[in-house]
Amino acid sequence: MPPAGYGIQIHLPEYDPNAAFARMGIPLSFSVEPIKGFSSAEELLESLRAHERNDHDVLVAFNLGALIDDPRLSHAHHACVFDRIIGGRVRLVDPSFYAPKWRIFDAEQLFAAMQKHVSSDWGGIWLLTKTSS
Repeated sequence: MPPAGYGIQIHLPEYDPNAAFARMGIPLSFSVEPIKGFSSAEELLESLRAHERNDHDVLVAFNLGALIDDPRLSHAHHACVFDRIIGGRVRLVDPSFYAPKWRIFDAEQLFAAMQKHVSSDWGGIWLLTKTSS
């Protein structure tokens, strides 16, 4: 497993996605729907359903140890591509080469892991939208 703190910390100003997109001429905009804005797992699931219906490009950010119930990873914060809702559960595409590519989680499990993200402003739904640039 990679060491704790592995990866780029996009919550830091020098790694701001919108600044990077502008600098590289990439016509995307990044926004966050923080987990603190959701009162329940069902509310999170409804938001993800809406994004799925509207064919939005969505990532989800969470505490990895909490999601997979591995205390060794309690300081690992992770983002995965949201794929779809299947039978009321959330299917994610995991970029880690240590994990299966497709994994399905209960909304309650994902909600709790998002709440344990390093920051309640950054744990939650990350939305990428095309800009007119």
